[in-house]
Amino acid sequence: MLQSMLEQALIRFMNRELKSTLIRVCQGPECRDCGGPELRKLLLQRGIQAEKEHCQGLCAYAPIAHIDQRCISEATIKKIMSIIQRPGESEKQAATSS
Repeated sequence: MLQSMLEQALIRFMNRELKSTLIRVCQGPECRDCGGPELRKLLLQRGIQAEKEHCQGLCAYAPIAHIDQRCISEATIKKIMSIIQRPGESEKQAATSS
């Protein structure tokens, strides 16, 4: 029962963290051509707030996304989800190993 309560608390914490994470997706010409708008749409469909961002001048690495202050080159939904879920996964492993 204690493990179940810990897991539920962890899930609530992770959901709160995902909602508070600031994700910005570049909408400049090259990022737009490489899927920036579609990437933002996928994030929004998953309930993750994603803002539009003006060109960052990193066109060779399009599409660009920023997670808080971290720049993600050649951003994909898989890359972004692995980055924003990583902290919660390590906490979940610690909670289940106790």
